[in-house]
Amino acid sequence: MKALNRKLTRDLWATKTQVVSIALVIACGIGAFIAAFSTHDSLLSSRERYYDSARFPHVFSQVKRAPDSLVPAIRAISGVSEVETRVVQDAQLSIEGVVPPMIARLIGVDFAQLPAMNRLTLKSGRWPAPGAKNEVVVNQRFMEARHLGLGTRATVLLNGKLEHLTIVGTALSPEYIYATRGGGMPDDEWFAGFWTDAEPLAGALDMQGAFNSVLLRLAHGASQPAVIAALDQHVGDALAQLQTLGNGEEVILALGRGVLDKIGIAQLLGTYEHRCGHRDRIIEGEHAHELGGRIAHTRQPLR
Repeated sequence: MKALNRKLTRDLWATKTQVVSIALVIACGIGAFIAAFSTHDSLLSSRERYYDSARFPHVFSQVKRAPDSLVPAIRAISGVSEVETRVVQDAQLSIEGVVPPMIARLIGVDFAQLPAMNRLTLKSGRWPAPGAKNEVVVNQRFMEARHLGLGTRATVLLNGKLEHLTIVGTALSPEYIYATRGGGMPDDEWFAGFWTDAEPLAGALDMQGAFNSVLLRLAHGASQPAVIAALDQHVGDALAQLQTLGNGEEVILALGRGVLDKIGIAQLLGTYEHRCGHRDRIIEGEHAHELGGRIAHTRQPLR
């Protein structure tokens, strides 16, 4: 053994405590790194399984008002495997003992045949009776944040008329795990999802035979940007505005044929974050049905 090797051996032995400590710290760091990545992969896998089992849509679209006759054209788009339409409306919400303002997003559902997409999970109470005008199911986190119970009475201002509602159940929805009206943070105390019978809601909004929200699931291997572009092409000419939000790589704002006054762009405040867990491209803005009155008449090309 060479003299330098013997000296190295003696030095390591003399500092064996420090050497062992450093080795253990490195081993712990490597273990923590592997555990973090394993946990991250497990969470991603669990999230994907949940969204698949709940049949979370691949594409959302909000419109001002569209006739049901457009559904076959949407269904015929290459790559679209499922289409569901619905009526959705935000309304001012009042609950006795709670200082307003609160916002309720009313979502029309056929409780005789629950929707195949965005499957609801009933956590307490019951579903509203089919055809019941004044019964609603509320997202569970709002009920917990407000410490409300089943049977609570609520009032919403819907189309200029006060409607009295009774909360008969709580539910979970893949669409409102992260409940926000369009801002960057959850707002469980001041924003609630209300699922109510579709027919009375459509009647109250004069939306019989029409819809203002469409959900799409795509066939395996279908291109989401291509489907969004085709959706804009097929439907854009018939509508004053169409906002299409993809939950994958793209978030695309399509208003008719892409026309929007520059003043409208300045009004697009807030954020939308899709379920993929990252912000590939953020459209800053409110929902199209809220922007509709503001931008329906704009015709200036976007430059």
